[in-house]
Amino acid sequence: MNYRHAFHAGNPVDCAKHALLVALLDALARKPAPYAYIETHAGRGSYALDHGDAVATGEATAGIQRLRQRRVNAPLAVAEFLALVDAANPGQASGTPAHRYPGSPLIAVQRAREGDRAVLCEAQAAEATALGKSLVHEAHRAGTAQVEVRNADGWRELKALVPPRERRGLVLIDPPYEQSNEFRVAADGFIDALTRWPSGIVALWYPLKDTAEAAGLERRVAAAGVPKTLKLRFNLRDDGPGLLGCGLLVANPPFRFDDEARAVLEFVHDALSVGHG
Repeated sequence: MNYRHAFHAGNPVDCAKHALLVALLDALARKPAPYAYIETHAGRGSYALDHGDAVATGEATAGIQRLRQRRVNAPLAVAEFLALVDAANPGQASGTPAHRYPGSPLIAVQRAREGDRAVLCEAQAAEATALGKSLVHEAHRAGTAQVEVRNADGWRELKALVPPRERRGLVLIDPPYEQSNEFRVAADGFIDALTRWPSGIVALWYPLKDTAEAAGLERRVAAAGVPKTLKLRFNLRDDGPGLLGCGLLVANPPFRFDDEARAVLEFVHDALSVGHG
């Protein structure tokens, strides 16, 4: 399957993933010591929802556009995520359709504090260039973290980046799953990162479309004996063609993150799921 960020920006599983990312970053920020944020497949950082690839799929209509209208009583991480989307659409009422959607690199940089560090890897030159421009454009809203964009293969860079010098932080692994073996490669990258950094928080995102592939990824991680791994699943709908939802494996989850994740997923599910979900 193919899960390029630009085609699916702002869809329901993006909303779930990015709200969970905010919750993870909030947990890291509860301690004053600096942290590192490392992303292996960063994409372009900011996505147009009113023209280009996202319009072709229209998935944001059932995702971020609907969630913005149903924000009442949202858990803290969801409210903070929606505030970041609002900030990417200045001067626009929160109940109207968003024109732009911030991807995980922009979310991470905007949540980072002085002294924190972000390393954003993107193999495609055009996407890496666009990411750099997005970060410059958003600099007035970003914090004072150290930010580096690497136009390089994220799997190779990950081997050199962990463990980070800060000895605390988060790795987000979020590949496009466009190669036939990418579920296996993703599982192996997750396992290898934890072999190099056993105490690190490492999050591996994967789409639920071919459930056999997702189950194989989960079995491969389980067979490796990775300790302290929380498995999260968001089921957008029970069956049918196309994307059914997504999964997120979080190694070494922060204290009480399981409770926070449950609140996030239940809220997003109630707002966006189709049928029972």
